[in-house]
Amino acid sequence: VTVSVLYWCALHSSPVEPFTMAEFADIVDVSKKALQAQKIYYSHLDESPESRQKLLGMYLPSPSHALMSWNGHDLGTAEAIGQYHANLPKTKHVIKCLDAQPLPGNDGGDSFFVTVTGTATYDDEHVRHFFQRLVFALIDKKLYIVHDYLRWTGEG
Repeated sequence: VTVSVLYWCALHSSPVEPFTMAEFADIVDVSKKALQAQKIYYSHLDESPESRQKLLGMYLPSPSHALMSWNGHDLGTAEAIGQYHANLPKTKHVIKCLDAQPLPGNDGGDSFFVTVTGTATYDDEHVRHFFQRLVFALIDKKLYIVHDYLRWTGEG
């Protein structure tokens, strides 16, 4: 798994200025949180249908917008995502790349997005390449997924 620690260049004037120690600390913090979230998320997803229900606690309980877009289908609530996860066949995810970036206004790693690419094997036979982007935000002292976008990018 590759983790990028490049800071979002749009936050800096041109030419890009060197990182401050606080910015570097935010990048390191976000990278650690992203790796931890990736391990938890995909281990629950791949373990069992019962384990997938643990993912519901990672999603914002009362969103004002669709929480997940799965191959063009919007799932507006944590419950809808739970139903989607429950209906998935057995899965095995292999993460090829993980990139974590702090969001503008980030304060100590409290908001960031994670881009994940890899393969998902369904029912031990059907392999699909995927791209997933998860947006995390600290709300009431808990880190939640506030948006989850997943798209299959190929078969193989």
